[in-house]
Amino acid sequence: APSVTIRQNRYLPIGSDGSKDQVWQIPVCVKYRTAQGVEKECFLLDRAREDFKLAKASSCPAELAANDNGSGYYIAGYQGSMLEKLVDQGEPFLDTAEQITLLHDLRSLSDGGSVKESVTLGAVPVYAKSAERQVVSQAQGIANGVRALVPANLLPNYARFVRKMFSERAEALGWSAKPGDDSETRLLRAGMVPFVAVNGEDEKLQREARRLAGEWLRDRKGVDPDMLSSVLSTAAHSGDRALFDRLLEELKKTDDRSQRRAILGALGSFRDPKLVDAAHELVLHSDIDARESGMLIFAGRNDPKTERMPFQFVKTNYEELIKRLPTGGGSDFGAALPEVVAGCDAQAMEEIKFFEDRVKQFAGGPRTYQQAVESLRLCTARKAALGPDVVKFFEKQ
Repeated sequence: APSVTIRQNRYLPIGSDGSKDQVWQIPVCVKYRTAQGVEKECFLLDRAREDFKLAKASSCPAELAANDNGSGYYIAGYQGSMLEKLVDQGEPFLDTAEQITLLHDLRSLSDGGSVKESVTLGAVPVYAKSAERQVVSQAQGIANGVRALVPANLLPNYARFVRKMFSERAEALGWSAKPGDDSETRLLRAGMVPFVAVNGEDEKLQREARRLAGEWLRDRKGVDPDMLSSVLSTAAHSGDRALFDRLLEELKKTDDRSQRRAILGALGSFRDPKLVDAAHELVLHSDIDARESGMLIFAGRNDPKTERMPFQFVKTNYEELIKRLPTGGGSDFGAALPEVVAGCDAQAMEEIKFFEDRVKQFAGGPRTYQQAVESLRLCTARKAALGPDVVKFFEKQ
């Protein structure tokens, strides 16, 4: 009789030094296609590996999904051509929950080193056009999650890939709600449009964001409240000194906390190194409450050209920052300072040592430091393992 071989091990990301030698009792439900239709069977996997007969199949199924309805508490990997068949089948065989689970699992498996990143990225074109928001969001998450592995010279190729996958839909959604929009459409807009505008360098969406930001700064109208932060930050992404000064001027005029957060987020989103410096300086040399301006320390961290600047700013002004940043209540801002270190490389691992002893004076500081070190270590290992495959993929885009 046909059978399925299932084995289990503990999931760990690339670079983790944890042991994979752990076995659980896991209910596993599979779904497969037969000549009579789609069948489902469940098993209890309580050892490292076991073979289970497929009682409802008369021959080896053409397709098999290892997590029926996405209800199992495990990540499913596939051998041979099984994965390729599942990805290509999409909706005809997998329901919405199974598609979401498949994409989530693919991303996890690539992060764990079990699947090439190019294979995971290859699923994006299949599911990016789905009618289901959460399926599209998973596909978008794959595209977003790989950006840190793309070298600077290939970022234009990466942006082109993002536009090819998502721009048509993002531009149709636009920045503003339309009559009859349901909650799923609003959520899709909030997640997709700023992603395509920034990561995809979509000039049309960026231009529209700058226009809407200008109108909102003039009369506080024209932007949906749930899109305000995204509109202002996207406008800043491609903005100049004039917009920076305008945002700062308007910040002084409002006491509305949500509007202040949106404006401060935009002030920290400029890419021009001079404006990144200007954002950092606001933390030290402005009358903005340090509980608000502290977020500007991280300005520039997400762009390859400026990602080292937050650390250099903190290192140069450390003593003055410690005097100014908020402390007490069990939440010292100084404990979060190791998170300014960016870059998945040896330089970042060296830079973060600056904080090793300094964070000991802050509540939660040592734990935050260890988490930041681990994050950098895993990121560096992931980039070393997956980077060459990512380069090959985006060289062709």
